[in-house]
Amino acid sequence: MVLVQSGHAGPFDAYSNDYLLDVYGQGPARLRAALAGLEREELSVFPFPDKWSVKEIAFHLTESEIFGSIRFRQTLTQNKPVFPCYDQDIWTKRLKYQQRDLYELEDALDLFTLLRKTNGKLLASLEEDQWKFEGTHPENGVMTMRQLLELYADHAERHIDQILARRRLFGRTLELPSILSKRL
Repeated sequence: MVLVQSGHAGPFDAYSNDYLLDVYGQGPARLRAALAGLEREELSVFPFPDKWSVKEIAFHLTESEIFGSIRFRQTLTQNKPVFPCYDQDIWTKRLKYQQRDLYELEDALDLFTLLRKTNGKLLASLEEDQWKFEGTHPENGVMTMRQLLELYADHAERHIDQILARRRLFGRTLELPSILSKRL
């Protein structure tokens, strides 16, 4: 990890852009590792009241990444854009993540992988001043490109942690070391 001085105070200030890009890029492989070996029932069970199933978490990550792709591009091409928003719980229910089959889940994982790959290349190509470009997030307020990278790098890791917690409940513990020692 390389220390970096950024223009905002936050838990990820100690991470360099390159490190966060690496974490961001590892998201799809880490998600697949977290899902590996789970049975159909384990993907769909609701082990916690009012929380998502493993399958719903995986679909949510893909749908969220679509928004991230748009937000990255808006920030780079518009003057302080207001990002689109969505209600993740409504999307989960109305887009019927829980009812989707394993083939659709595989397609979603492929899309998540492709989005992370193309977004990662875009982000890796940024000039230093572009990391300071801003847009307005509907819940988080004004965010720089750097803060968007932090948000999305952390997002997959947070949900992978949730999947690992569910695996422990199923008696299917998987050791997948954390790659972010601090969290948003």
